[in-house]
Amino acid sequence: MAPPINPFKLMGKTADASSSTKAKGKGKGKRKDAKTKKKPKKLPEEPQITVATSHPAPEQEPILAPPKDPALLFGPNPISIRDTILDNCNADVSAQVAHGLAFAACLPEDMKQWAGNQPGPVFRQITRGLMMATQGVMSMEARVYRLTEKLQKSEAEHEKSMSEVLKVVGDNYKKLEDEHFRNMNIMKETEERVRIEETKRAQAEAEVAEMQEKMKELQSECVLSLGNAHKEGMEEGLKKGKELGREGAMDEVKAQFKMVYNNGFRHGWKSALNKTEQLEMSDLFLRANTPLPYPDAGLKDSDDKGEEEDEEQEGEQEKEEK
Repeated sequence: MAPPINPFKLMGKTADASSSTKAKGKGKGKRKDAKTKKKPKKLPEEPQITVATSHPAPEQEPILAPPKDPALLFGPNPISIRDTILDNCNADVSAQVAHGLAFAACLPEDMKQWAGNQPGPVFRQITRGLMMATQGVMSMEARVYRLTEKLQKSEAEHEKSMSEVLKVVGDNYKKLEDEHFRNMNIMKETEERVRIEETKRAQAEAEVAEMQEKMKELQSECVLSLGNAHKEGMEEGLKKGKELGREGAMDEVKAQFKMVYNNGFRHGWKSALNKTEQLEMSDLFLRANTPLPYPDAGLKDSDDKGEEEDEEQEGEQEKEEK
């Protein structure tokens, strides 16, 4: 570390200098200051001011620059950026650093003014500075305490609000998650119902196609039976026409033709009911419920109850064969 600095040595005085010498030195210093103040006034009278300001002479720099102590920078223990006064592990070194910095703060011009003052005003100035420092420290301490208290209160409020927000967010997330699960279950149930409905629809379409095929077969059978009935009616009408004469035969043929047509239609109707697997006790098999094409003509005389029983037996046999 740098050796202790004597401020009186920096000022060119000894510690036991008398007050009169100090006063004289102070007076001389004032005269020197007055002389130095008069010198800058002559600068505007020089013709080349810009040259002097833009290119100052190197001899004037030591005069304008503040005095420095080479021992603090180039001594055996110069002050460096690694020095500290807050290191508690080595109090002696920290004290030496603080001592050197205190002496470095003793500027020559300031020390001259302090040397020219009496002890009373000096101590009053020191007391004033200490009181100002104490008041400043207490004021800043109170301000820092209030700021710290306000910061702690704001942090507590922030934590409280954040906890409330997190709680609300958690509750909302749980509600959304439950609703999502419910929607997923509803979607799965809907998909299952749609799949079942599609299966039923396919089965119904297959049954409808099968019924259409059966209806086509029944239509072809009905047309065939009607053709046969028409043929039989024509033959029978011709026979009776020959017997009864041409005029009466035409009416008889017409009536016979209607009865034969009704007979063929009833036969086709029963066959259709049997193929559609209707119950035997159904009212659709009754003659009164048969929609005959010519209801006024009725049926043939041969179509009595015995023939109806034979036709019903034939229908049962056809069912058993199927």
